[in-house]
Amino acid sequence: MPLTPKERQKLYRERLKEVNPEKFKLQQKQNAERTKRNRKRIAEYPLSDQEIIRKQWRERKKKSKKEPKPEVVPLERQILTQKRNYNRRVIYRLKNENTKLEEELKKYKKSLKKIRQRLNRSMEKNKKLLEIIEEKNQMIRSFEDRSSPIAKKDKALEQMTPVSKTCAYIDQNLPSIRPEERESVKKVLLEHNVIVGTIKDSYKSKNTQEKRLIKDFFYQK
Repeated sequence: MPLTPKERQKLYRERLKEVNPEKFKLQQKQNAERTKRNRKRIAEYPLSDQEIIRKQWRERKKKSKKEPKPEVVPLERQILTQKRNYNRRVIYRLKNENTKLEEELKKYKKSLKKIRQRLNRSMEKNKKLLEIIEEKNQMIRSFEDRSSPIAKKDKALEQMTPVSKTCAYIDQNLPSIRPEERESVKKVLLEHNVIVGTIKDSYKSKNTQEKRLIKDFFYQK
């Protein structure tokens, strides 16, 4: 809190007394002379007012003797008390703010815990999905592996013409068929291989959307 003019003047006099005692004594002397010069004695008042002034003075004197003198508190002590009160108010305000911040921190910790639990659950689900995807990819790679006997056989069949495919199928699966039946079976298988080969070649040259339409057409229920 700011000091009053009276307190500032008192501090100035005390500091002047310590720093420059000669100037302090000179000021005291000047103040005493000014007070003496401006003071008006009772004898200088009219006779009608002198008795009234004396009576007032006696009453003040009796009253001052009855009343206890107020305790004079040093200025340094007053300043120290003011600082102590200010510090107490600041500490009280900081404690309240700290309490509010602790409550908010608890809320944030609670919400963070929930978020972590959700994240852990989602990570577990993603882990399982990744395992399933990896299994599927391994299966696809095993089927697409060119070093396997099935893949080599499929590759050899892809390189053969429809006629050679038909003859190889009959020789492998129907070795004891009669010649007249062989020609009829060969005709049907040849038509089948030609259609399948045409569809495969057409499928490879299409874009993604057209490939999806072809799949939906052939695999529809």
